[in-house]
Amino acid sequence: MVSGCGTMLGRQNGDTMVSFDSNVRDAEVRVSGKVGYTPCAIPLKRSVNHTGQILKDGYETMPFVIKSGVSGAGFAYSTGTNLAGVGWWTWGIGLLIGWCVDVVSGSMNDLKEESVYTELREGKVQ
Repeated sequence: MVSGCGTMLGRQNGDTMVSFDSNVRDAEVRVSGKVGYTPCAIPLKRSVNHTGQILKDGYETMPFVIKSGVSGAGFAYSTGTNLAGVGWWTWGIGLLIGWCVDVVSGSMNDLKEESVYTELREGKVQ
Protein backbone atom coordinates (compact mmCIF):
# COMPACT_ATOMS: atom_id res chain seq x y z
CA MET A 1 0.00 0.00 0.00
CA VAL A 2 2.85 2.42 0.67
CA SER A 3 5.19 1.31 -2.12
CA GLY A 4 4.91 4.63 -3.93
CA CYS A 5 5.40 6.96 -0.98
CA GLY A 6 8.27 9.42 -0.73
CA THR A 7 9.76 7.44 2.16
CA MET A 8 10.29 4.38 -0.02
CA LEU A 9 12.07 6.59 -2.57
CA GLY A 10 14.37 8.01 0.12
CA ARG A 11 13.40 11.70 -0.07
CA GLN A 12 14.00 12.03 3.70
CA ASN A 13 17.69 11.27 3.11
CA GLY A 14 18.16 14.06 0.57
CA ASP A 15 20.19 17.18 1.20
CA THR A 16 19.51 20.87 0.67
CA MET A 17 22.40 23.23 -0.03
CA VAL A 18 22.34 25.96 2.61
CA SER A 19 24.45 29.06 2.06
CA PHE A 20 26.21 30.81 4.94
CA ASP A 21 27.65 34.30 5.05
CA SER A 22 28.54 36.97 7.57
CA ASN A 23 29.80 40.51 7.73
CA VAL A 24 33.27 39.01 8.36
CA ARG A 25 34.92 36.93 5.63
CA ASP A 26 36.36 33.51 6.45
CA ALA A 27 34.33 33.07 9.63
CA GLU A 28 34.09 29.38 10.53
CA VAL A 29 30.70 27.71 10.15
CA ARG A 30 30.11 24.54 12.19
CA VAL A 31 26.85 22.73 11.58
CA SER A 32 25.86 19.08 12.02
CA GLY A 33 29.46 17.89 12.01
CA LYS A 34 30.39 19.85 8.90
CA VAL A 35 32.69 22.87 8.61
CA GLY A 36 32.92 25.70 6.08
CA TYR A 37 34.18 29.28 5.91
CA THR A 38 32.05 32.24 4.92
CA PRO A 39 30.86 32.64 2.30
CA CYS A 40 30.09 28.97 1.70
CA ALA A 41 27.37 26.44 0.99
CA ILE A 42 26.98 23.24 3.00
CA PRO A 43 24.65 20.32 2.18
CA LEU A 44 22.31 19.54 5.09
CA LYS A 45 19.78 16.75 5.46
CA ARG A 46 16.30 18.13 4.75
CA SER A 47 14.37 15.96 7.21
CA VAL A 48 15.98 17.05 10.51
CA ASN A 49 16.67 20.26 12.45
CA HIS A 50 20.26 21.53 12.50
CA THR A 51 22.10 23.57 15.11
CA GLY A 52 25.38 25.27 14.55
CA GLN A 53 27.54 28.27 15.17
CA ILE A 54 29.56 30.86 13.28
CA LEU A 55 32.79 31.92 14.93
CA LYS A 56 36.00 33.82 14.32
CA ASP A 57 38.82 34.94 16.58
CA GLY A 58 38.09 38.36 18.04
CA TYR A 59 34.31 38.01 17.57
CA GLU A 60 31.46 36.61 19.62
CA THR A 61 30.31 33.13 18.66
CA MET A 62 26.86 33.30 17.07
CA PRO A 63 24.66 30.19 17.37
CA PHE A 64 21.89 29.41 14.88
CA VAL A 65 19.15 26.84 14.28
CA ILE A 66 17.81 25.68 10.93
CA LYS A 67 14.42 24.01 11.34
CA SER A 68 12.93 21.27 9.21
CA GLY A 69 9.20 20.96 8.68
CA VAL A 70 6.45 19.82 6.36
CA SER A 71 6.46 21.88 3.18
CA GLY A 72 4.15 22.35 0.22
CA ALA A 73 6.77 20.84 -2.07
CA GLY A 74 7.16 17.82 0.22
CA PHE A 75 3.40 17.33 0.40
CA ALA A 76 3.12 17.55 -3.40
CA TYR A 77 5.99 15.07 -3.81
CA SER A 78 4.35 12.62 -1.40
CA THR A 79 0.98 12.91 -3.12
CA GLY A 80 2.50 12.51 -6.58
CA THR A 81 4.59 9.48 -5.68
CA ASN A 82 1.66 7.82 -3.94
CA LEU A 83 -0.59 8.34 -6.96
CA ALA A 84 2.09 7.24 -9.43
CA GLY A 85 3.14 4.23 -7.39
CA VAL A 86 -0.22 2.58 -6.86
CA GLY A 87 -2.72 4.49 -8.99
CA TRP A 88 -5.85 6.51 -8.46
CA TRP A 89 -7.33 4.06 -5.95
CA THR A 90 -4.94 5.61 -3.42
CA TRP A 91 -7.26 8.59 -3.05
CA GLY A 92 -8.73 6.37 -0.34
CA ILE A 93 -6.92 4.69 2.49
CA GLY A 94 -3.70 4.14 0.50
CA LEU A 95 -3.07 7.87 0.08
CA LEU A 96 -3.78 8.54 3.75
CA ILE A 97 -1.36 5.79 4.83
CA GLY A 98 1.32 7.11 2.44
CA TRP A 99 0.96 10.64 3.82
CA CYS A 100 1.22 9.37 7.41
CA VAL A 101 4.37 7.38 6.64
CA ASP A 102 5.94 10.35 4.84
CA VAL A 103 5.17 12.79 7.68
CA VAL A 104 6.67 10.48 10.31
CA SER A 105 9.80 9.68 8.24
CA GLY A 106 10.46 13.32 7.28
CA SER A 107 9.87 12.75 3.55
CA MET A 108 7.44 15.68 3.46
CA ASN A 109 9.99 17.98 5.11
CA ASP A 110 12.21 20.70 3.74
CA LEU A 111 14.49 23.10 5.56
CA LYS A 112 12.81 26.38 6.49
CA GLU A 113 15.95 28.40 5.67
CA GLU A 114 18.23 27.95 2.69
CA SER A 115 20.57 30.75 3.68
CA VAL A 116 21.97 32.06 6.95
CA TYR A 117 23.52 35.52 7.30
CA THR A 118 25.06 36.49 10.63
CA GLU A 119 26.36 39.84 11.86
CA LEU A 120 29.39 38.99 13.99
CA ARG A 121 30.14 41.41 16.82
CA GLU A 122 33.64 42.13 18.05
CA GLY A 123 34.14 40.67 21.47
CA LYS A 124 35.32 37.46 23.04
CA VAL A 125 38.33 35.81 21.38
CA GLN A 126 37.73 32.17 20.37
